[in-house]
Amino acid sequence: MVNNQVIWEQLYQLGRQQNKYPYGDLPSYIFSLYGKGSDKSGLKVLEVGSGGGGNLWFFARESFQTFGLDFSPSAVENSRELLAKNQLPAEIIVGDFRQLPYADNFFDLVLDRNSLYCVTKADLLQSVTEIKRVLKPGGRFLSYMYSADSECIQYGKPQKIEENTYTDFKTRPFKGAGITHFVTKQELLEEIYRGFKVEYIRQTSNDFIYPKKYNDIIIFVTSGIKK
Repeated sequence: MVNNQVIWEQLYQLGRQQNKYPYGDLPSYIFSLYGKGSDKSGLKVLEVGSGGGGNLWFFARESFQTFGLDFSPSAVENSRELLAKNQLPAEIIVGDFRQLPYADNFFDLVLDRNSLYCVTKADLLQSVTEIKRVLKPGGRFLSYMYSADSECIQYGKPQKIEENTYTDFKTRPFKGAGITHFVTKQELLEEIYRGFKVEYIRQTSNDFIYPKKYNDIIIFVTSGIKK
């Protein structure tokens, strides 16, 4: 079986994926949910697969009590340095989102920004069970997940592990990324967000005009409230 932890640690050691700013439209989603300029110091947020720390930087600047977890020691070290450089507080640790080291009902918001795709479906569902456990009743789970309708699967000619789970892509953007799981809308509603009241599912698309072989990466942006 492909070891994604080793793969991503190597990528972070090479200086890849070192995002110093929040992802794309994430600030807009957060402002729409929690308001812009409001006091968020009473809210605890966790990012699973926090990577280079760009999203944590944003949350800390917005006065959230900020927590990050990643299985790459290099990613954790880099994100700690980023926040320290900007004198922003955050608790960032090495860990596994399949076994979150936090108390039950602890967080107001958990973010997955395209991290839970790096596992098999069974591990993804186990991770979501953990996310639900650490969320407070009424807390939100906000996720960005790649759609199984993305044409890049066809162009990438990967090796299929199980339904909608692949490895060994021959082309970008998933070349060298190890295990990659893509989701369907039905899977989101009936399995991943079971036990949540879904607020919305939005579909976004990153379309490459050229070269065509990279075309069409579809992302589901989903927000659900723990029942």
